[in-house]
Amino acid sequence: MGLLLVLGLKTLQPAAARPADGGQDPGKKFNGRLAQLLPTIKDAIAAAGPLAPQIKQKVVDAGALAAKKDYAKANALIDQAEVLLKALPAAESGPKTLPIWTEAKDQVGAQITKLQTAFRKTGQPLAIQIADKGLNSLTGRLQVGMQVALVEFDSATAERRPQAAAKLLTASTALKRLVETDPVLPLLEDNPFGVMVTIRSSLTEALTAIEKAI
Repeated sequence: MGLLLVLGLKTLQPAAARPADGGQDPGKKFNGRLAQLLPTIKDAIAAAGPLAPQIKQKVVDAGALAAKKDYAKANALIDQAEVLLKALPAAESGPKTLPIWTEAKDQVGAQITKLQTAFRKTGQPLAIQIADKGLNSLTGRLQVGMQVALVEFDSATAERRPQAAAKLLTASTALKRLVETDPVLPLLEDNPFGVMVTIRSSLTEALTAIEKAI
């Protein structure tokens, strides 16, 4: 009788006390959902369209709520982000060039940052000036025009793609010429601090890959 009573009480347990999703961990469920959306979210943010800031903020806020285990609100924000993603104009099928450039740019940026640190550590005024002004100026010169041209090409419709391709090719050719002729780059690559610098080879390879993808 006692056993029957226990079984009966378990059977009559309110449904609200049982996991509605069959016991699946809400944290794992949220992370899995976010992982599936992440490639699309990254593409939307990289394209820098008008909805990109909203999408990014909702995903960041959702992550913060998930960290506090408030999965209901976190999922609600992801729902809103999905609505915004669906509202984005459909991109024409074609090669994506921005990721090629971003990978090379980030690699070179990390190398320049290490060089800046090495220059500053010498304590010499001229070296510090090179780190704070010269290398920052170089970073700017290596990016002029590329980001905009890449985004425009990747998001261009079939009708506008030839025009965007021509603009991107012009920017790529100009930057490749700068990389090949700038007298400072060989000096940086042969720096006395032992910092590995591959600016010319890394950017040239990326630009060549971009030109092939156009």
